[in-house]
Amino acid sequence: ILVASDAIGMGLNLSIRRIIFNSMIKVNGDGVTRLDHSSVKQIAGRAGRRNSPFPMGEVTCRDPADMEYLHKCMSTDIRTIRKAGLLPTAGHIQHFSDAIEQYGLGGTDSSNLGSMLDLFGDMAKTRGDFFICRQNEMKGISAWI
Repeated sequence: ILVASDAIGMGLNLSIRRIIFNSMIKVNGDGVTRLDHSSVKQIAGRAGRRNSPFPMGEVTCRDPADMEYLHKCMSTDIRTIRKAGLLPTAGHIQHFSDAIEQYGLGGTDSSNLGSMLDLFGDMAKTRGDFFICRQNEMKGISAWI
C-alpha cells in the first residue's frame, strides 16, 4: 500500500495494480480545486504498467460520489498540446546577465533587470513548437522594482 499525493502522477514507474482516489479535490497552495482530467488520467496511469507484475491496472474512488467524475475523466480525450511556453527563471536571467557582463556583450547595463529581459528576449532562440512566454508580464514587473 502506498499513500501519495497527486505528485505520484509525475512519472513514478512502480508496480501498482490499483489506484484508489481518496478524493477528486486537492489543495494547490491557492485553495481547493478539483483534479483536472489530465491529472486524473496521469495518476490513474500509474496502475498497470507494461513489464510489471500488473500489466492491467485498475482505478476507483473511495467515495462513490466521485465515480461519475472519474468515469468522465477516464473517457475524455486530452487535448494535444500544439506549443509549449518556456518561462525563464530568475536563475536563468542571472546566468544570462553574468554571461553578458563577463563577455562584454549587449552594450547594456547588466544590473538593469528590464534591459536584461529585453536583451534576453531578443537573443533567445527557440525551435519548433516552443516559445518564450510571459515576457511582457516580466518586463512590467521589472519596471515596478
